Amino acid sequence: MHKTWLIGFLGSIAAASACAGESASSPLVVAQNNSQVVVEESRNPGYPYPNYKPLRFLVGLGLTAGGDTLATVQYSDGGTDKLKAGGDVLFYAGADYRFNDFFSLEGNVGYHLASTRLARNGDATFKRVPVEFLLHYYVSETVRFGAGARFVNSPEVKIDFSNSPYVRQSFSSTVGQVIEAEYLAQPFGLKLRYVNEKYKIDHTPVSIDVSHVGFLASYYF
Repeated sequence: MHKTWLIGFLGSIAAASACAGESASSPLVVAQNNSQVVVEESRNPGYPYPNYKPLRFLVGLGLTAGGDTLATVQYSDGGTDKLKAGGDVLFYAGADYRFNDFFSLEGNVGYHLASTRLARNGDATFKRVPVEFLLHYYVSETVRFGAGARFVNSPEVKIDFSNSPYVRQSFSSTVGQVIEAEYLAQPFGLKLRYVNEKYKIDHTPVSIDVSHVGFLASYYF
């Protein structure tokens, strides 16, 4: 009698354990566990941060061409060279801030120099210091397009040869327009751009076309 009762009691405990195991894997409990996992993931401060640096600094170098001819120089060997308003070399540095996956704002200051070939008796140069603000739209992480404004303060042309009159002419400050496309291969960027720009001589109706195209290489850090 006691033995039969003990076997029945142990059987009841085994059945209760089996029911408890089934209830642990029931859909309700599984759903609760999954919900807890989702809550923990959404509270993780490292998710979903972007995989890019919002703020980057940059330095760059570019070659430009175009614009009106400011002077034509003839050398003693019979060769000639032209000082073009839209040339020749652009150095720049600045910063780029990315707001989100699609837009960023770049600001930079540069030194833009056009000159003739070196000569022993002088040179002809056209110097300006542009400040640019560009808004970029990201088509992808490797391609973006930009547009913005370019401010130039008191550009100056200087022609100084020992066998010709000295010329030094400043122009009014101006605002130009920039459009560009850039290919990004971090930490480098390659830009193709067009700048629409005109400079005016103070107190005269005379102006020169400084519009140009450029190929630029940037380094981001």
